[in-house]
Amino acid sequence: MDISQKILGKRVTRIYHNYIDKSLLIYFDEDLLVHFYECAIVFDLGIVGHKITYASHSGTLGISFELKKIGQDPDDYKCIIFSRDIKDYENKNEMVISYKNIKTESTKGCPKSEP
Repeated sequence: MDISQKILGKRVTRIYHNYIDKSLLIYFDEDLLVHFYECAIVFDLGIVGHKITYASHSGTLGISFELKKIGQDPDDYKCIIFSRDIKDYENKNEMVISYKNIKTESTKGCPKSEP
C-alpha cells in the first residue's frame, strides 16, 4: 500500500526530526511510524495533533527550486505533502518533505510514551 493511503485519516501524534542524520520520524495515531531518510527539506506548518485528509506525492516547483538553491538535484529526491484540510488556506496545517528513502512500521502493541 502506498504511504499516502496509509496515512489518510490518521492523526499525527509525534514528530522527531534529527537534523544531523537528516532523518525524520512521524508517528500516526501511535500505531504507525513513518521514517524518512536523507531529508533535504522539511517544512512543518503545525501538523501535530491534526488528522490527515490530503496526501500527495507530486512535488511542487517551489520544492524543486529550494533543492536547487541548496545545491541538490531535484531528480534525486521524492516529495510528499500532507495536510489536515487542503481547502483551508488561512489556517494551513501541512507538512512538505523531500527525502530519498522511506520505511514504515506498525507500532501496535508497543508501549506508548508518556508526555
